[in-house]
Amino acid sequence: MAGFDFNAIKASIVGLFVKEIPIGIDITNDTIVMVEIKKIKDILQLEKLAIGATPPDTFRDGEVVNAEALADAVAELWATNGFKAKKAITAVSGQSAITRPVRFPVMPDEELKEVITFEAERHIPFSLDEVYIDFQKLGEVQEEGQTRLDVLLVAAQKQLVNSYVSMAKLANLEIVVVDIASFAVARALQGAEHGLADDDQAIASILIRSDTTDINVLKNGIPRFSRSVPLGTNSLVDVIANSLYMTPKEAGTLLDEMVLSIPGHEEQIPQRIEDAAEIIKPVLHELYDEIQRSVNFFQAQGTDTVARVVLSGRGAKIRNLDKFLNSRLGIDVEIGDPLSRLKFDEAQFPPDFLRVNAPLLTTGIGLALRGVEGD
Repeated sequence: MAGFDFNAIKASIVGLFVKEIPIGIDITNDTIVMVEIKKIKDILQLEKLAIGATPPDTFRDGEVVNAEALADAVAELWATNGFKAKKAITAVSGQSAITRPVRFPVMPDEELKEVITFEAERHIPFSLDEVYIDFQKLGEVQEEGQTRLDVLLVAAQKQLVNSYVSMAKLANLEIVVVDIASFAVARALQGAEHGLADDDQAIASILIRSDTTDINVLKNGIPRFSRSVPLGTNSLVDVIANSLYMTPKEAGTLLDEMVLSIPGHEEQIPQRIEDAAEIIKPVLHELYDEIQRSVNFFQAQGTDTVARVVLSGRGAKIRNLDKFLNSRLGIDVEIGDPLSRLKFDEAQFPPDFLRVNAPLLTTGIGLALRGVEGD
């Protein structure tokens, strides 16, 4: 298999594409990222970009619970940054979005749809009437002398998806696709040097968001293992705020300036940042434990060994986090660069700003790329 085209994943839990090119909107309970990309011939160009704060108390367990406040923030970010498109693609993540690689006998597509509907309940920890289900054929494999069909099963809780769609309507936007955040990350990093579609290597993609860390292992660009743990940047913000008597906003600002001290990589670090870095070390060790547990579980299932780890999300902005994890995992750890595929006007988008915020932009860029490149 030459590799998996993430643009072909039909993990669009709701909606269909229309002629207007949708923008990408990545929303977590701390940040809103809005991205517009244009394709001119074979060149992908970053056209518009906006980053805003999510209003407090608009999310609970990943679900929108104050749609009006969030819609106002989304609409304001859209208007003040000159966006025009009313169509948008967003993403869900965490434990309410399930991806499972499953294997079936080779059969016609219509029959496969029926079988997947019947079999899905065995692989999804929710009642089928509570979820949207989709799937993507990944290709044929030989198993014990028989040809089998690899299929990626995708499900997301209806209540979660519908909360995003309803919120967007209040912001006068239309959600045309709800994607899976980890798929958007893989799409954004597909063309990078460390891209997630390399042949014959198992690569762990670690997306560190506000409430969760999504751990996905891909081989030949195909998702082979996924797990979400309820540990993210909010855990780091909380421990900083509680230990240093800061407001969550102050602690979040400090987290975005965070630098970890790494033996052999000495540098001058301001004392307040060094103190905060020590405070968050137990949480980072917990994160490492979850990543190591996931890698070990994946490797125990067969002969594949995880060759590299690629970090993205707000948590990946922590300087030297890649070195911290590398020293413990014993695996090459890199920060994903979603900008490597894009051209941009440096007068409009200062390179230093993009470089610092690249991990935070990864999901939004992947969503916007889906809008440009389609299904």
